[in-house]
Amino acid sequence: MVSMYTQYSYSVEALVLFCQFRRSCSETPNEYILASVIRACTQLGGLNQALQVHCLVVKGGFVQDVYVGTSLIDFYAKHGYIDKASLLFDGLEVKTTVTWTTIIAGVLNSCGSLQALEKGRQVHAYTIKVNIDNDDFVKNGLIDMYAKCDSLTNARKVFDLMASINVVSYNAMIEGYSRQDKLYEAFDLFRKMRLSLLPPTLLTFMYHKRGIWAIKAKNGGVLPRHDPKPKPEAPAEKPPKFYPADDVKKPLINKHKPKPTKLRASITPGTVLILLAGRFKGKRVVFLKQLPSGLLLVTGPFKINGVPLRRVNQSYVIGTSTKVDVPAVNVDKFDDKYFAKEAQEKKKKGEGEFFEAEKEEKNVLPQGKKDDQKTVDSALVKAIESVPDLKAYLGARFSLKAGMKPHELVF
Repeated sequence: MVSMYTQYSYSVEALVLFCQFRRSCSETPNEYILASVIRACTQLGGLNQALQVHCLVVKGGFVQDVYVGTSLIDFYAKHGYIDKASLLFDGLEVKTTVTWTTIIAGVLNSCGSLQALEKGRQVHAYTIKVNIDNDDFVKNGLIDMYAKCDSLTNARKVFDLMASINVVSYNAMIEGYSRQDKLYEAFDLFRKMRLSLLPPTLLTFMYHKRGIWAIKAKNGGVLPRHDPKPKPEAPAEKPPKFYPADDVKKPLINKHKPKPTKLRASITPGTVLILLAGRFKGKRVVFLKQLPSGLLLVTGPFKINGVPLRRVNQSYVIGTSTKVDVPAVNVDKFDDKYFAKEAQEKKKKGEGEFFEAEKEEKNVLPQGKKDDQKTVDSALVKAIESVPDLKAYLGARFSLKAGMKPHELVF
């Protein structure tokens, strides 16, 4: 429970629970409880409580415990007692990477507080030498040190090289910019922090408010307002001498410029695709080529699964690893105009024919398109029949069944 309270920053509750444990139980707390209580003292900044816990550590014989020792080093280093942190560090017989990281971060904090820039650079060089400069804890310490030493260029370099930027990193940079009155850079960084969906802390809002007050102080108590950019003057047009008697419809200007659709790398001529929409959804088809409009020309072929030559959008297909040899198929004549519908004039109905149902003539496919389908099918079927089980594969419809996981399927 003490560890859980400390983990979620309920430091006061953790200390109260520890005191209740000491009053009601005569057993000596183990190293895990002591380390959690020390972290609670670190969060609260309670020096007296930490000293009492340090006495319990010595009394219980946990001085050489790495977990407890690192927690004590972290407390003393973060609160400016770097000499005591160094004594504890030198006394530890076993030191882990976390222990080294903690003492280095404490030294960086002291260099920043004393504005000892040269010492801080030496520590930075040492972190690179021992290959711990990529640790987020160390990088946050470097950013804080450079920012407190008014070396914002180096602080920003370390900040930009971080693989995962956290709230502590943003707070250190915003504080550094605010201290040197680089308020617009601080606001820009605060905006980027909100766009990255990181939750701001109380320190973040404090630095943000400090920047707003500084800007107001420089501008007579109000935020500066920038004048809008002047619009370019429109060229003077001479009004027409006469106006048209009837309203003239003016077509709207279409500024949309269509961009050429890029074909997916997994789709090449002969690739077997799975249709995801339309009346043939679930059917497997063979990709022949990409038309100028960006649509894909596919066919079943019709003789195997009933899918004729048609156009589909590549957003509604799944590409598989199965290929069909299609060099013998000639598709040069097929373009977007080939599939365009013929415009038909609508017949106006008279009064007597308004309520009478007219017999609509069915659209009959031209014989030329039927012949084209047979030509493509004959070349495709020969290539398909030369591969075992490929004809049955194309004739089967794809569907998901119970227990199938789509994200684990390999097509």
